[in-house]
Amino acid sequence: MDSLRKKAESIFKKSDDNYNNLSNLELQKLIEEFQIHQIELNLQNQELRDNRAALEIAKSKYFNLFDKAPIGYMLLDKKGIISELNLKASEIFNRRKDYMLSKTFVSYL
Repeated sequence: MDSLRKKAESIFKKSDDNYNNLSNLELQKLIEEFQIHQIELNLQNQELRDNRAALEIAKSKYFNLFDKAPIGYMLLDKKGIISELNLKASEIFNRRKDYMLSKTFVSYL
């Protein structure tokens, strides 16, 4: 986050905006805009945190349904290369999961 702040400050310093000649009313409106923008960013951050939590729950469900299934499953691409497999499939072929990934399915038949 610190690097984003430095990057934003650098961009701001390069801009040609001159705020020295603003009236009090214009400054108040500008401050209000900044505060509204800050609230909006906080709401977006909360939404991102909520989405990340939902993603973790979905990932956990996927793991339980796919990886712990009593039947062997493999996901193959169009060329028959294994892109994903569950624990039961690796057990059936008596190979480690990471060893079987990116190999062709027919090589195990």
